[in-house]
Amino acid sequence: MKIQIAILLAMLFCMALVAGSQSKATDSVEQLRFKAGSRVNKAAVIPEDVLVEVKRDKMVEGALENPEVSGRDFPNSWFSVSAAHLRSSEEADLIVVGQGPLVSIGETIFWVFRPTANGHELIFTGYGRQLDVLETRSQAYHDIEVLSPNGPDVHRSQYQFDGHFYQVGHESYEPANLN
Repeated sequence: MKIQIAILLAMLFCMALVAGSQSKATDSVEQLRFKAGSRVNKAAVIPEDVLVEVKRDKMVEGALENPEVSGRDFPNSWFSVSAAHLRSSEEADLIVVGQGPLVSIGETIFWVFRPTANGHELIFTGYGRQLDVLETRSQAYHDIEVLSPNGPDVHRSQYQFDGHFYQVGHESYEPANLN
């Protein structure tokens, strides 16, 4: 009987260890897909220098001029920010997704910033329904793809990092199937 209890306790202990390691693995998985109208999985605080930069965007300036939205909770409700490791695990880049008044007909604006010695540098701006971080790389940075509806099709734009900014590398149109 003591042996059976010992075996049962050992099995329960092993199950707890496996469950704990699986939840840690799930928690450490980085978000690679960002969609208009959806908050990021692990929100980060928007740094002041990044906020200053996105306020300069024409789309944000236009929303600020609209009397119906200018009084809303700016900036927290307007942006969703996630850390992403586009170059290396030691460097936390930021992906900023426009929210609230920055979402229009299911599309939004996306910004990507990389850390510098003086704060952050804007390295991508794009508009669409979905932004995906791809496995492929250019100049050590993961490539990015933005999907945008275009009538019955989806416009797929792949961007590669050129050492300073993400540039369009390939564009295509295919039947819409945004999941």
